[in-house]
Amino acid sequence: MSQKCHHLDLVDRSLRQLYGVASSRDVEVDKDTIESFVAALFRRSVRCLLESRVAAELCCFRLFQTTPVQKHAPSLLSIIQLQDYGTKKSTLGMVLGIALEHLLTFIKDMQDTTLRHAVAGQVGSITQACCTLLLSSQLPSKTRSAAGELVTYFIKHHKHVSASAHFDVASLPDRFLNELNSSKCTQTVKGVILDVLGGLFNKYPDAMTVHRAAVGRWIDQALDKQFSSNAPEMQIIHGCFVCLSEILDEATYDQSKRDTLFQFIHVTLATAASGNLSRLAIVKACLGLLGKHMHLFATNLVEADPYQFYLLMLHCCASSTKK
Repeated sequence: MSQKCHHLDLVDRSLRQLYGVASSRDVEVDKDTIESFVAALFRRSVRCLLESRVAAELCCFRLFQTTPVQKHAPSLLSIIQLQDYGTKKSTLGMVLGIALEHLLTFIKDMQDTTLRHAVAGQVGSITQACCTLLLSSQLPSKTRSAAGELVTYFIKHHKHVSASAHFDVASLPDRFLNELNSSKCTQTVKGVILDVLGGLFNKYPDAMTVHRAAVGRWIDQALDKQFSSNAPEMQIIHGCFVCLSEILDEATYDQSKRDTLFQFIHVTLATAASGNLSRLAIVKACLGLLGKHMHLFATNLVEADPYQFYLLMLHCCASSTKK
């Protein structure tokens, strides 16, 4: 047990170091130092996971407990929930961004069913904290994006995330729309927000019905703008395709709108086939949209030369499985 305690003590030490950096008002800490602290935390956490089931569960408790016991270090969750940006918000933003990237990898690699169950109780708290970070205009784009990617992962892969308890689907999508309409929000963050919205539409279709029209209108305008631009934002296009996969239907998309959307799909696939589009995530999102709603584009497929379009899709499908 002494070895287990030693590993847990090292995790606590890393958490104290990280909390000290994140909450500091007076000291600017460089990226390399922050990276080393975060890497040490997760390296020590992995050692606990590999040590034994007991050590692993204790480690998960230390990382994600909502109310840390006085004698223990602050939890990683308490660091993510820090609201006082102080005078060194750039340092906090860097800590959060790097920590969230490592946390996503850590969660993805946690294959043990029991350990995933141990974390499940805190998924809601982590998700809520990450939604707050995603909506915070004070934080760097990279940090907000990392928070959004973690939220998207939890929506897709954890059944313990509740629409009513953890997302407040009555108001959260409206706040996301406000960010999508904000000139201060970067295109990258907007793309991540669209990914989150797509996940919400997929997982909670009934609760999200009221938001379909507003999100759909925003997407229509965004796609028109992106495909008429000489420098389209790939993250925006990807997010739009992800959302449309969940909200597209015959009742709201008449033939004229479907013609326009099919043209965007065709351009995306043709650009990918020509070698001028290297973002495989966009190709996959495009193929996913087309595959899910192929019946809506029957007329378009005939007019586009079905055989040639089939060859185009075949090429893109083969390319999209490389990674």
